[in-house]
Amino acid sequence: KPLQPMQIDLERVKSRFTPIAASSVALVLEVGGLNIAVHRDGEIIFQRGSDLKQMKQIAEEIYAFRK
Repeated sequence: KPLQPMQIDLERVKSRFTPIAASSVALVLEVGGLNIAVHRDGEIIFQRGSDLKQMKQIAEEIYAFRK
């Protein structure tokens, strides 16, 4: 979870990344071989990843879509 409260604009995230699954509060994305859960409240959960540099870059792209 982010250290400070934030809201992510999931519609804008969907315009940048193709979701595997979507709801009004979260998206599941597949980016670069990673499964990523993105919650509207800013929490991002990475699965099947070990490349911290890649994860940080993706998280920064997602956080650029803050409301």
